[in-house]
Amino acid sequence: MGNIIGMTVGEIGDLSISLGEKGYRGDQIAKWIYLKGASSFDIMTDLPLPFRRKLEEVVGIEKLSLLDVKRAGDGTRKYLFGLKDGMAVESVLIPEGARVSACLSTQVGCPIGCAFCASGLDGFVRNLEPWEIVDQAIQMGVEFGRRISHVLFMGMGEPLANYDGLIRAIRAIRSGMGISMRRITVSTSGLVDGIRRLSEEGIPVTLAISLHSADDGIRSRLVPLNGRYPVSALLDAAKDYAERTKRRVTFECVLIRDLNDSPADARRLGKAIKGILCHVNLIPLNIVEGLDFMPPDPRAVAEFKFVLEGMGIQTTIRNRRGEEIGAACGQLAMKGLGR
Repeated sequence: MGNIIGMTVGEIGDLSISLGEKGYRGDQIAKWIYLKGASSFDIMTDLPLPFRRKLEEVVGIEKLSLLDVKRAGDGTRKYLFGLKDGMAVESVLIPEGARVSACLSTQVGCPIGCAFCASGLDGFVRNLEPWEIVDQAIQMGVEFGRRISHVLFMGMGEPLANYDGLIRAIRAIRSGMGISMRRITVSTSGLVDGIRRLSEEGIPVTLAISLHSADDGIRSRLVPLNGRYPVSALLDAAKDYAERTKRRVTFECVLIRDLNDSPADARRLGKAIKGILCHVNLIPLNIVEGLDFMPPDPRAVAEFKFVLEGMGIQTTIRNRRGEEIGAACGQLAMKGLGR
């Protein structure tokens, strides 16, 4: 028996038709599932009782276990979700005025092993199923009491390494939660094949690439994947994505003291990405226990931004959100229940 979470409104409508009902029932069911967080067909009182019984025979509503919610002083919330195999993943909700962003995980652990990130410290276990990805957003919206407006695939894992699950989750979120593709961001550490595949998918999501440095030596130290996909190949794929989708690519750069935070690093980066429809998001390193890297001096970050803007590249500095509860960039970690 499959899970109805992860199905699009159209797919739920087709299911309804196959059970002898009208297709508009798909919209009704989707609102219960995606906006109200229903865990049972019994509460869907606008559906005929015989139809609800038929639904129960062919499809289920399987949910993640919400184990914990931590709240930071800035409004950020970190959620711990239990999985059916005894593992757990973390997700983050970031409210900012009218905007409510859900940062979702796509894998248990991470296979990439970026040198500054907690998510891959304990290795990689498995891909999350599409419904496990989608239900994070559903439950965060219900718990917070407001609709999710933006979705960021920037939690645990490399989204493009779970490509099929990612795409199904995106389509379900777009359809069931009513979130436009322009408000969905997919972050990648640099899987070039995945970027090129995504550019042909016909879903113009925002692409965020964890670049960190335009120097292959430095980037290889930070992102082991660079040995397979060097900077030149990654930037070619980024440029192609921007041209095909007409969407601006975001280059994310975690700045680390005395490693990649100098004006020379900024100039090298600016020269490398010149001509690509893009902007740069600078992320001062967040401390991860057990790693030796140090955050940059705030003055170095400001100068880095000044250099890039002087080269005509739009640049922002990411606000620190949720650091006190371990919810900031690079701090999400895999957990095993009972360990």
